[in-house]
This record gives sequence, C-alpha cells and structure tokens, in this order.
Amino acid sequence: GWDEFLTVLPESREELGSVQDRLLRQLKKLNIDEIMTGFPLSLSIGTAQWKPDKTESLEDILSLADRRMYQEKRKKLLIRKKEKVK
Repeated sequence: GWDEFLTVLPESREELGSVQDRLLRQLKKLNIDEIMTGFPLSLSIGTAQWKPDKTESLEDILSLADRRMYQEKRKKLLIRKKEKVK
C-alpha cells in the first residue's frame, strides 16, 4: 500500500536533509535481510520547513511537502521502469 505519514519536528535544530538521510539509512538497515517483512521496504520523503515569521500558511507548507513526496515517488517509478527494460 501507499501509506502516508507526517512527521513534525518542532524546535528541531537538525537540517531536513540530515533527518531524511538518517531515516533512509535506518530503512536500508532493515532491508538488508528483509527479516521483518520478507520483502524490501521503500520510503519516499517530501520535506518542507515552516517558519512562523514567513507568509506561507501551514497548509501551504504541507501541500509543498506532499508535492515533493509525489515527485520522489514518480522519480522512483521511472527508475524502476528503466531497470526492467534493461
């Protein structure tokens, strides 16, 4: 399935890219043996940062993160299709 989750990191000092890298590294560890599921897990991440002093609404920021996540999903699907053609 295509489960979607939202993670909010209030007052986090960590950069979005490093949070994303950390999540992907942990997922890679879980996928090494596929012990948990019997199949590989994947993760598409869309990030956005909301700053209360800016004009964007929280809804705008969530929409941006959602668009970025779907862009990543489409990119991964294209890569898989190209790999199947080889």
